[in-house]
Amino acid sequence: MDALLAHGLPYNLPLIQALGVSPDTLYFHETGGTPTMSSFPELGIHALIAAPIHDRSGRLVGALLAHAFEPHDWSARERNLIDSVTGLITLLAARLDAEEREQAAHEGALRAMGLSLEARDAETQGHTDRVSLLAMRLGERLGLEAGDLRALRWGAYLHDIGKMGVPDSILLHDGPLTPQMRTRMERHVGDGVALAQQLPFLPTATLDVIAGHHEHWNGAGYPHQLSGERISLLARVFAICDVFDALTHAQPYKRAWTVAETLDHLKANSGQHFDPRVVEALLALLDSENSLSASA
Repeated sequence: MDALLAHGLPYNLPLIQALGVSPDTLYFHETGGTPTMSSFPELGIHALIAAPIHDRSGRLVGALLAHAFEPHDWSARERNLIDSVTGLITLLAARLDAEEREQAAHEGALRAMGLSLEARDAETQGHTDRVSLLAMRLGERLGLEAGDLRALRWGAYLHDIGKMGVPDSILLHDGPLTPQMRTRMERHVGDGVALAQQLPFLPTATLDVIAGHHEHWNGAGYPHQLSGERISLLARVFAICDVFDALTHAQPYKRAWTVAETLDHLKANSGQHFDPRVVEALLALLDSENSLSASA
């Protein structure tokens, strides 16, 4: 019984097979001698109600069980109660399924928006997915909760969406930007926030990633010269992942740095460009992953 409470019913249990094809609640006033109730008498369960919970497609996603430790004729009142509770759970399951589908649609659309920018610049292809995955691993290392990880991932997809309005002559410029070019390029942060605000389902934390990923821990970044913890944690996490990926891959104006060179740069800029705690977490993450790879 403890195992069932902890882990749920095994899928190959005859009862689960029966619930998978039954549209209605199953009532057993005596479990003994009933093939569908195999293994329940051994647990001391001698009467059982089993109500299937289906999703919109009819797939079994759960079951509501009520049991007695002696044979029992289930009364009309008990049956009505089970039917009412089952109906509420079914509605909840349908709502959760719809929300999951909506979240999946949002996820795909946001990633596609991020990838659309890469279509303009072959040198940065793969950046969106690489930096998103690294941000997720670092966020998990820092103990971020699921909602924050999702907001961080969505911010990673959209962080440079404001560059959609940057002319190719600047975006693809081969060499250092002129002061005028730099000023126009830096406007992509505000443009990106403005674009993202048109998506009402985006959490504020995602907008914070877009708005803050070029701010520096020491206040020398842009566009608002925020410093320290005035910069959102998610933006601080993403910023170091963004720089790590940019440095370790070739750009129109630079060669790809080695990982060692990049880590030296991150260490040198700890407390300047980057949050020292986030730098330590990234170094620890990469070290642990390298150790696992070496031992595999």
